[in-house]
Amino acid sequence: MTDKLNYGRTRVPLDLGKVTYVDYLSYTNPIPGDPESLVREAVKNASLKLSTFIKPGCSVAVIVSDYTRPTGSDLYIPILLNELLHLRAGSITLIIALGLHRPADSADIEKICGGEIPAGVQVINHDAANALAVSGSAEFNKNAVTADRVIVTGAVTFHPMAGFSGGRKSLLPGIASSKDIYLNHRLYFDGNTVHPGTGPANIDDNPVLRDIRERTKGFRQLWALNVVLNEQQMIEFASCGNVDNVWDDCRRYVSKHHSVEISEKYDLVIASAGGHPSDCSFYQSMKVLTNSSRACKPGGTLVIISRCSQGWEIRDELFPYFTMTLEEISLDLQRSFTMDGLALYMALTIIRSHNVWFYSELAEDDVEAAGMRNVKNIEDISAIAESVGNPSSLRAAVMQNGSSVLPINTESLRELFS
Repeated sequence: MTDKLNYGRTRVPLDLGKVTYVDYLSYTNPIPGDPESLVREAVKNASLKLSTFIKPGCSVAVIVSDYTRPTGSDLYIPILLNELLHLRAGSITLIIALGLHRPADSADIEKICGGEIPAGVQVINHDAANALAVSGSAEFNKNAVTADRVIVTGAVTFHPMAGFSGGRKSLLPGIASSKDIYLNHRLYFDGNTVHPGTGPANIDDNPVLRDIRERTKGFRQLWALNVVLNEQQMIEFASCGNVDNVWDDCRRYVSKHHSVEISEKYDLVIASAGGHPSDCSFYQSMKVLTNSSRACKPGGTLVIISRCSQGWEIRDELFPYFTMTLEEISLDLQRSFTMDGLALYMALTIIRSHNVWFYSELAEDDVEAAGMRNVKNIEDISAIAESVGNPSSLRAAVMQNGSSVLPINTESLRELFS
């Protein structure tokens, strides 16, 4: 069986050799609409009208996701800014919600914002260590805290810690202080193990999500524009208005359309991260590792296709984690928490419970040191697939966009929609 999968900004061929039983784990796209029309209709039909929310002359902070994830912001930010200017908003500041990522450069900003910024609109990078102010029980970007109105934007998809992205996550970790980001992400642990309430699609008893909700309560004047992207990274759903209602609309849509039911787990799962920017680094590959592992048997084989053109995005001093036990890593993180350390811990929990092959631009020695097996050539995947078991009886699955599609067993799927 031959197909093509996204790899960076290109596509690579996939040949599974003599393997005959293959399921394609892909979500069901509704009849697509025009993305621009979807956004404009969402703004027009917002649960809280933008014309009611924005008063002439009021200062507005617009929070926009950074360059590490596709969100469709290049389409909806120009629409939103035009609306704000039409409503005669006062000062408008676009804040790039970096969390702890590097600052966006001019090229990044142009891509994020869809081209030239209108005159009078300021664009700033969030700095998690400087220019902060208290809101409620946490510190956030001062420009947002002092603004008369705050608008959060972004895409909603499954998230390996908070259940779903979008909504209030634009505030925490998006524009929060490094201290508050660390405090929030530490809640991923319960003692020396992963808290059972965390994970993609988990919202009940999720300590990370609960903390986000609690510590962003200080923002009283919030409005949201959230979207859902399809496998082609085009907007297929949009919702606007009250931030919590909007997030709930989008996460229900994602749960219905971006999950795929599986009756039992597979011997072999081949998963692409979905191409740029979802596969720009090993750090960003966490979503494809997390989601694809949900479809694979413990001890089964995962083949991950993720270009990682920007390398590991994990500091070299954390590479000793490769030889430490998970409990030792957990203890080290709780003593000295770091985001890249947590990402590596999450990856190693999967690597050590599965047979993981990795096709990327990472150095072979580093891939092998992490406990994975390096795929040198994309053509080698057919031989890897045939080596897993009898090709005529082997159960295999292919995920063409493993960063945004979540395999869920039948029982869990019922719970998700109950």
